[in-house]
Amino acid sequence: MSSGVSDGGSLEPERLDVVERLRVRRPEALEDLVTYMHRSALDRTRVRDAQLDRGWREVSSACLDCGLLAIEQGDEWSGPIPPIVVVQERRAVRNGIDFSTSVARYTTAYGLAWDFVIEELGYSDFSEQDRMLVLRQASTASLSLLTQLLSEVAKVHLGELKHGMRTSAQNDARLARRILAGERVNEHEIDYDFDVEHIGVIAWGEGAANALAAVADRLGYQRWIVSNDDGTVWAWLGTSRGCAVTDIETALDCDTYAHVFAAIGEPAPKITGFRDTHGLAQGAYLVAQLSKQRITCYADVAGEARALQDSLHAKWLMRTYITPIVEHPDGATLLKTLETFYEAARIVDKAAKLLDIGRHTVERHLEKVRDIIGRELRTCHSDMELALRLAQLHYGSGVSTESPQP
Repeated sequence: MSSGVSDGGSLEPERLDVVERLRVRRPEALEDLVTYMHRSALDRTRVRDAQLDRGWREVSSACLDCGLLAIEQGDEWSGPIPPIVVVQERRAVRNGIDFSTSVARYTTAYGLAWDFVIEELGYSDFSEQDRMLVLRQASTASLSLLTQLLSEVAKVHLGELKHGMRTSAQNDARLARRILAGERVNEHEIDYDFDVEHIGVIAWGEGAANALAAVADRLGYQRWIVSNDDGTVWAWLGTSRGCAVTDIETALDCDTYAHVFAAIGEPAPKITGFRDTHGLAQGAYLVAQLSKQRITCYADVAGEARALQDSLHAKWLMRTYITPIVEHPDGATLLKTLETFYEAARIVDKAAKLLDIGRHTVERHLEKVRDIIGRELRTCHSDMELALRLAQLHYGSGVSTESPQP
């Protein structure tokens, strides 16, 4: 049958002859592959899965057909990978078969199938030159099929891994919300001890979860870190030794975590403290969203946090103390005097010095504020100061001359 010609096109009869003889032996090859696939899978799984077993036969049969077609075409495999491969690999992942095992299984199965090709080429009466050329063409075709097959397997495993991570994160988020809502949950579902003191943290930004994990490990705190769909990370850091907010703040306040923002609650013990410290972190988070400060501790912004968590109270503060002044023709000057007055710890002389104006001018400004808001400042210092801080959060340094609408 030898043509004595080395050109690929004229070798088609030889290739087709080999493929025809391989198709005759296809049932034998299929049984070899199925036997190997089953044995390989059972080595890695505790319970035999009937659907998984049937799947190996379907995969082996489909891949044999693709291999024969590739050799018949005499070129790199261009067709799609059989859909059963994706379906079966998903089953395999769920049965605990990892990527390296899958790769080993498919490459070994390829070797078993390739033995049949070598045998049939050995039985042929081609010239040695033609036999080598057909072998090269068959090798190119079948290796391209194997490459695409393994690429598809890798995509499945990566997809299942990402799905598993998403599912785990979603489960953690659901558990956290149930606990915060006061529901009882099985504590064995969570690798975290609730009978310690906790500090709640809400973080966001690039690498937030990893940063909190590293900080907890560095400080020797246990941790439970929950990622949310909105990009925030909820974390609880706990220890029986007693937690310190300053330790967490200092650990996060470095160049390594320059892109991580955090709102930190206050230490609180037991399961009630687990809920409480998260609530305080939520308050600090509201302030942080306005201030854009990278690290915000609840103790430093407690007043603003309480007001922001009570929107009705926040509106009342702004409407009562800020809006009337802003709407006054001298509003910008009066607000500047007020801000400096509180910055100077309510000492008129100190405020006058900071403003570089006379003491009596400061007093006149404060009296005008009294007339505008309709009450003595000495009776509402705390509310006025908080209202100014809220206004600064909304409008930045220096209150806007436009009427604020919180």
